[in-house]
Amino acid sequence: MRTLSIGEQTILLRDRVSACTNSLNRVFPKLKSSNSSLMARYSNLFHSPDPPLTLQQTISKILRSCDLDLVYETTDYLIAQEKPGQVSYSQLTRVEVLISAPTLEQRQTRIDLVVKNEELPLKINNHCQQIFELVNRAIAELECWQPA
Repeated sequence: MRTLSIGEQTILLRDRVSACTNSLNRVFPKLKSSNSSLMARYSNLFHSPDPPLTLQQTISKILRSCDLDLVYETTDYLIAQEKPGQVSYSQLTRVEVLISAPTLEQRQTRIDLVVKNEELPLKINNHCQQIFELVNRAIAELECWQPA
């Protein structure tokens, strides 16, 4: 088995997230955005020695502690959204977390974090960026997690 380049890993991850999002949009049509292209998008990658189920429970608690509502949750994929009312509709942020089990090559569990909304990021410190940093700080407080 050959090692994938960063570009190939990004394409595989994008395709997997896209497939999950498409199936979610069929199951939860109200989650589907009125604008198909999301503007602000921030991502991060973490590794952890913890098993996927433990991480799923931990991430679920972290997202709730950041005042986000879990709208979809499986053992390897979570979606959380901000509660409406605090910011405009286009600024409502959606957090997607993909948990990949360890492999023979990668002995640690991989956590892909994507934070996005429909806000056009005209400012460096926009609302989506603020939520991204909030979630990253909450994750960084756990000593067992390592940024990739």
